[in-house]
This record gives sequence, C-alpha cells and structure tokens, in this order.
Amino acid sequence: MKENTTSRPFIPFPTPLVRGRFIKREKRFLAHMELESGERVIAHCANTGSMRGSLREGAPTLMWDSENPKRKYTLSWKAIQLDNTWVGIDTSLPNALAAEAISLGFIAPLSGHETIQRERKISEGSRIDIYLTDGAGADCYVEVKNVTLVEGGVARFPDAVTTRGLKHLGELIKKVSKGERAAMVYVVQRSDGRSFIPADDIDPAYGARLREAAEKGVELYALSTEVSEKGVVATGLLPIHL
Repeated sequence: MKENTTSRPFIPFPTPLVRGRFIKREKRFLAHMELESGERVIAHCANTGSMRGSLREGAPTLMWDSENPKRKYTLSWKAIQLDNTWVGIDTSLPNALAAEAISLGFIAPLSGHETIQRERKISEGSRIDIYLTDGAGADCYVEVKNVTLVEGGVARFPDAVTTRGLKHLGELIKKVSKGERAAMVYVVQRSDGRSFIPADDIDPAYGARLREAAEKGVELYALSTEVSEKGVVATGLLPIHL
C-alpha cells in the first residue's frame, strides 16, 4: 500500500520541554522523574495503559512545562528514550496526527473527504475519534489507538486487557453491517516497529474481535512514526499481520 509522502504529517511537542530521567510510575497518572539538576519532580502521565516495555528506570525523558501555577503538576510527560529510540507516550497526540495524516492524503484510502471532524458523537454515550464525510453520504468512521509496545521489531496492541477497545471494535462492526464505512488506525509512536499484530497473548479477546472486524469489512491501518525532541512525524504505513 502506498501513501502520499509529499508532505509528512507532524505534530510538534509544546514548549518549553524539560529533560529528565524516569524513576517510577505511580497510580498510572503520575510519573516520578529526576531532572538534569538532580531535583526530583512528579509529572502528569496522560497514558493510562500498562505502558509495558516503556517503564525503564533511568531512561531519558521529555516533559512539557506548562508554567501554569494553577496546575497541581505543571509538568506533562511526553516521551521516553529506549535504546536510542524515542517513544511518544502522550495518548492525546495520535488522534491529532491521524487526522492530519488523513487530511494530507497520507493514508490514501481514507483521503478525499471534504470534512474531517474530531470527537463526533455517534450514539448515546459514545463518540468516534474521527468522522469523515463529503456531504454525499460517503461517510467513514475512524477509531484511533495509540501503540507504544514494540517487541522484536513488531508493534503490538493492546498492552493490557481492554474492554473499551472491544467496545470500539463492536461499534465499527455495527457501522459496516449497516453498509457504512469504518476503519481502525493504530498510531505506533516509535520508529522501531516494522509490522503490526494484535497482542493475542495479552488480550486474546481483542485479537479475536479484531480479526472478526477485518473479516466483516472494517479497514485496518497501522501508521508508523518517528519521535524526536521536536515532536512526532508520520513516516508510512506498516504491514498488518492477523
């Protein structure tokens, strides 16, 4: 599958960025860090997943300093460096990157729509990450997932059992069953993934549901990226093996 590479989608990290080293994670939302000065601080962690393979004590990190005295934790954790590879851990970034990738035609099969909406309500108590429409009924519902787990060059999702992820797949399957178009986009926030597979050993139910979704017509895309100290840039589409 080829994509338009004339302009690569890019989401910059907010500034100023602060360097540190990872010490430990606490209650999912908090991460203890040591700054270059030796000062110990706590940063907010937007990633509520298990972050399997990414919590390496002593690894270099990047944090955004909001410089907002009204925030309890002014620092927000953005990335960690593992074996010279930066890994983006901010779960709010993939949606923006996927939307820009679609807008720029970088994910060719999803291009051509006039309108791209984020966080559109599709049912009571449920929203879709990206809704594409051209006003003529050719709509497409797109769910986006953040991927940080890479083992042996293979990107894998999920990194923990996910009932929410199962629900999202079920909603996409329902859309396709009604004759509508639906897609899953997995954003791999690190550059060392060469392919994508479901993590059956972690959540076999999710893997089974993903295969069902693919068989019933839900489109699957895995977006590769490169994370740097500047931000995250999309680099291509990875092969998906089910």
